[in-house]
Amino acid sequence: MVDPSVYEGEILFAASGRRPTGETPIHINILRKRPDVKALIHAHPPILTGFSLVEEEILSKPFLPEPVIELGPVIYVRYEEPLSQRLAEAFDGVIDYSNAFLMRNHGVMICSPEGCSRALELLEMLEAMAHSVQVAAGLGRKICTIMPDEIKKLERTIRTRGLPMPGKPGVIRDLRHAYAGGEGL
Repeated sequence: MVDPSVYEGEILFAASGRRPTGETPIHINILRKRPDVKALIHAHPPILTGFSLVEEEILSKPFLPEPVIELGPVIYVRYEEPLSQRLAEAFDGVIDYSNAFLMRNHGVMICSPEGCSRALELLEMLEAMAHSVQVAAGLGRKICTIMPDEIKKLERTIRTRGLPMPGKPGVIRDLRHAYAGGEGL
């Protein structure tokens, strides 16, 4: 565990005989840039990791309402050597625009402004979406995405429920634009 308020990476807990993750620089870098984030989960679930291996950025598309609302577009982060400062810096240009990131040929990073339990729920939500897309692809038919006018309606749902937009507060103002490859500015 790394205290997000101590950006030098003060160790709060490490199991007996274990050192904290070698990927602490990634966590610290993200927490510096996203003060709204209360918890990060970096994991290697099999389906999401499989999607990180595919050239096309399939999961960046709006397939299901809940991930659109809670996570925003899944952003693919270029491959860099694990445990490196270069991998930490690969997040620099994109960290504000989502709560879900697939690291190419590596795994996933989830940002949660609500803490550890919610970060785990978001990870499970994303893995479930990836599984659904995998099943749909196996049917051999074109996979439908949520249309832009329907994404606009999901923004209404976000406001009605009093939820924040995905990503760093105040950055994404238009989910349709975010899913069209822009940042929502």
